[in-house]
Amino acid sequence: MLSNRKRWFALGLTGMVVAVLGCFNLTDASASLDLAIGGYGLSFGNSAQMNGIRFNVMDQHVEQINGFNFSLVSLLHEEQIQRLNGVSLGLMTGIRRFNGVAIGGLQVLDEAHGLALGGLTSGGDMTGVFVNVWGMRPWGHVTGIVLSGIQSNADIDATLTGLIISGLNTLAEEAQGMTISTTNLVGVVNGVAIGVFNASEKMTGVQIGVVNLALGELHGAQIGVVNYAANNPKLLRVLPVINLNLPF
Repeated sequence: MLSNRKRWFALGLTGMVVAVLGCFNLTDASASLDLAIGGYGLSFGNSAQMNGIRFNVMDQHVEQINGFNFSLVSLLHEEQIQRLNGVSLGLMTGIRRFNGVAIGGLQVLDEAHGLALGGLTSGGDMTGVFVNVWGMRPWGHVTGIVLSGIQSNADIDATLTGLIISGLNTLAEEAQGMTISTTNLVGVVNGVAIGVFNASEKMTGVQIGVVNLALGELHGAQIGVVNYAANNPKLLRVLPVINLNLPF
């Protein structure tokens, strides 16, 4: 049981909170409650700029956040956070320029440098480590490590550079480095492709799998049960175990 003094203290504190919130217009899209000095502190709502800790439900007109940010929803293009440096946590997150650690369900990062952990991440030019339960859907240049539970599916103008690991499928116009997946469907590969089924228009490096297809050009080696290199002499285009097309 609370003593009388503690009860009066709790009632007084509750009254102060109610009074402060009563002065805060929650229906105003640009409104925020900032407990800050010189832009440093704690913020609730759509604060345009903040250095410190910020909480919000749905973002609108947010320019820059430096520190920790929790936003339940900021996904629509006009509601995206313009710049965030620090840690982002949310259910549906949209950030135009991001540096730091992002954790969320669905994330759209126009430009990102750092670590992203989520269900599905989509974005433009991104550098860092990206781990997703479902997968990755980039439209720009991705450099670093990509770990996708299901698939990494890049737009036609996107490129993947680094280590790409997908549970089911990696689909891209161009990849440089190493791709590991059940199925690798990549137009141009410079590096190593490892999977059950590998198919590329131009393969420079090594394909390792059950079925390996170089539909246009092979410059390197294929190791698998069925290996096809379109630019080899006719009798050497389809070979078991290993197929080679070396520059010497």
